Amino acid sequence: MIADGLKARFAVGYSDRDGWGDNLADGRDINSSEDITVRGSLEFTPTAALKINLIGEYLDREARPGTIAVADTVSGNITSPFIKRADFEQLIDANDFALNDPQFTESETVAVTLLANWDLGGVIVDWISGYRSFDMDGAQDSDGTARTLFNNFGTFRNDQYSQEIRLSSPAENRFEWIIGGYYIHEDNAMNPFVINNFNAFFGLGTNADFRAFQDLDAVAVFADVSYEIVKRLTLRLGGRYSYEQKKFENNQAVVTLRAGFFPPAMINLPAGATVVPPTRFTAKDSWEDFSPRVVIDYQIANNMLVYASYSQGFKSGGFNSFGLTPAFNPEDVDAFEIGWKSDLADGRARLNLSAFYYDYADLQVRLGVPTGGVNIQNAAQAEVGGVEVEATVAPVEGLRFDASLAYLDAEFTEGSLPAVPLSVVFPIGAPIPLVNEDIDGNRLSRAPKWQLSLAGEYRMPVSDLGDVRLRLSYFHQSN
Repeated sequence: MIADGLKARFAVGYSDRDGWGDNLADGRDINSSEDITVRGSLEFTPTAALKINLIGEYLDREARPGTIAVADTVSGNITSPFIKRADFEQLIDANDFALNDPQFTESETVAVTLLANWDLGGVIVDWISGYRSFDMDGAQDSDGTARTLFNNFGTFRNDQYSQEIRLSSPAENRFEWIIGGYYIHEDNAMNPFVINNFNAFFGLGTNADFRAFQDLDAVAVFADVSYEIVKRLTLRLGGRYSYEQKKFENNQAVVTLRAGFFPPAMINLPAGATVVPPTRFTAKDSWEDFSPRVVIDYQIANNMLVYASYSQGFKSGGFNSFGLTPAFNPEDVDAFEIGWKSDLADGRARLNLSAFYYDYADLQVRLGVPTGGVNIQNAAQAEVGGVEVEATVAPVEGLRFDASLAYLDAEFTEGSLPAVPLSVVFPIGAPIPLVNEDIDGNRLSRAPKWQLSLAGEYRMPVSDLGDVRLRLSYFHQSN
């Protein structure tokens, strides 16, 4: 406490994580990261009914992320015979790659949040104002080999400003309500450069230079009410209306970069010649949606509750920054969940169980594209089901153990996505054709079947200034 009604908190964090993969070319780690975080906050309470919090956050991250591996050469361009096909052997360990260029990302995140809570008696007002900026420079060797075939370099920037206001009734009433509104403005800019020697014709790689900008303006209004129908049985109804507008601009040019094993006399275009002249593409679109929510819960005892819920979700469409590809559509989901929450042993233990099922329509999927970068496309339908168990035990004062286990079954149920047929040779100089492949039954990416988390923490009071906490944690997830 600085003065009467004014409190301050300050924290600094440092994290250094070794990678779980190896660069087969130089022996360095892949998927390593080093983070420095700083967080400060001020709490001002001028009256018993008004509390204001100002929070500032800073994150500096340096990382060596993973990459992709090319399974085979698929282009029939004239330089393909000069590429050693041994470089494209199937990987035994998908975490290890051969990378020849610097693989890194350096990013900075700055965030400022202002929160105000004002109790007017019959109505509580909450106001949240936020600003966040993100800057990143990076380079990625995307071919998974020790040769300069397919590399990405770029800078990325995101700035966003948001406002939210909520009006709510006091808690612990038979009838409770909350209404509110939300607005966010976001500016995105990216300038990637892609070295693509897979398309080399007579030693000339076709290298794409992008400058893309995308702005977002989104507003939403929402409401939620709850009513205790009979003692311990509560019905909750809610809804959210969203409107989002995005503006997009993409400037693209493709230039040549001569491969080193061909002399200038053998080619007609010098390095740096323009293959595709600068092209400017602009677009604007908007989407709106109403998402309802229904929850019913029953309090078996003062410390035990069961519930069932249904809700709809919405993710707006947008535009792809890599290449002049069409926009992608919104994603919709129907979500069902049942669960059990409990506090046991006089509050020294907690056990939560839940089972859920999500039905996606027009699921947005991230795909690599032959020209470099990543595009988002809609992939028809998918279903996700799972079970989660969370437990906490605090046997003595200051000591706590946490554990969680999750099982996930996530697969596509309908649709197709474009893919490059492997192990097929095309005519010299021909573009790589894409075919639509049926994805029904395929697992979703980044959806591990099993996740396990274990942790133990001991808290020791030191003085009036605070506590010292010692924490040991373990995390595992399947492929």
